[in-house]
Amino acid sequence: EPAQITGQWQCQGSDEMVRFSGTSDYRADGTLHTIVDMNIEDDGKTLSYHVEANGTWQLKDQRIEDTSQATLLERRHSADTQAWLAESEDAQLLESLTYSGLEAMLAEPKTDSIGIKSLSQNTMLLEDDTFKAECTRLK
Repeated sequence: EPAQITGQWQCQGSDEMVRFSGTSDYRADGTLHTIVDMNIEDDGKTLSYHVEANGTWQLKDQRIEDTSQATLLERRHSADTQAWLAESEDAQLLESLTYSGLEAMLAEPKTDSIGIKSLSQNTMLLEDDTFKAECTRLK
């Protein structure tokens, strides 16, 4: 039932080489606001990005279906990663390609369908193929 999902959730999880944490606000009117910090591991180094998006959502067959459009993409690299980028042209190329790939992926509205593995009043587990997230209700 959509009322079980409605509210603000703090989630963390992973999808292949990406670890993420953030909040998703599933509103009763079917709109959605998401803020995510993602860390992409590569060769022992971590590239960090901040993404904000707005969209719509609905509950369908134990899945959350959403369509969202990114409104913000920012680099949020640690001092360690910034030092690595400053000294390595290969690192700069990797980061530039990663950022450009994210930019292209986020340029158009994106539709997702994520399975709800379990749901209680205050916790929600989402899972699909390589994607896994543990969420805790904030309000």
